[in-house]
Amino acid sequence: MYHYFSTKLKEKSTKSRNVLKDKKITYMKTRNGQRIKRQELIDKIYEFLDLQFFYNKSSLVFIGDGAPWIKTTAKKENIPYVIDRHHAFKALKKGFIINRKVDNKKLTNAYNLFVNGEYYQLLDYLKENNVNEEIYKYFKNNKDGVINQKENWNQGVCAESDVSHLVKSLKGYGAKIYNDKVLDNMLIINSARINKLKLLL
Repeated sequence: MYHYFSTKLKEKSTKSRNVLKDKKITYMKTRNGQRIKRQELIDKIYEFLDLQFFYNKSSLVFIGDGAPWIKTTAKKENIPYVIDRHHAFKALKKGFIINRKVDNKKLTNAYNLFVNGEYYQLLDYLKENNVNEEIYKYFKNNKDGVINQKENWNQGVCAESDVSHLVKSLKGYGAKIYNDKVLDNMLIINSARINKLKLLL
């Protein structure tokens, strides 16, 4: 499980693209089928934040892919939540495939409603266009994650590229098998590199 934290570099950010600074990443590794308890996860996140940043809890924002545990954790911690636009766009694109082709006009209309936080209008639009029930429920069940898109503090997310840099870059192409300890060491060194830490002298 991967987490990243950052602040926004306002001087270089534009309306369409936010530039992040002070970005830090961490991760939790589990075995297949093993579940992380929510409180254990929250404790780990705060522990990492306390080591890396001076912050007020009121300034925190949860950004995720729409998974129920992220939404409920944000609510429990009284922290605002937004859906990662990468995953939202991916879901919308899947919903507007007609005869194996994407209807770009309808996709653009739906995405604009999403990024402007037009929750009810988005649901109406999805229903009018007979988007399948799974995708409709994805947005319906993430009300705050949609509405908060329009907020100025919604700085966006870059999790997908960072997961690639942290994990996928270690594997390269094709299947790989690593000893658990070797993989741990590789992840530690790679995350230290991304976090701009010097482990080796």
